Amino acid sequence: MEIRVESTIGICEEFMAEKGGSPESVSIVISPLKVISPDESNIRITSGCNMWQACFNQKCHFSSAARKLPKIKKAGE
Repeated sequence: MEIRVESTIGICEEFMAEKGGSPESVSIVISPLKVISPDESNIRITSGCNMWQACFNQKCHFSSAARKLPKIKKAGE
């Protein structure tokens, strides 16, 4: 089995440079940061954005603002 993991270059139209600011468009790179494979049938890839520390959009999974929110646990945890 061959798995190819690559970075993606693109435009983020939801970047917020300041808390409560309006969204703007910036160039970003989404790159794989970690690959976890507990067994051969499951592979999990964690990716990150190069602008994550500068973004205050709480709705964006990659932003530092979203990481400060309380984590949602799966049912049964």
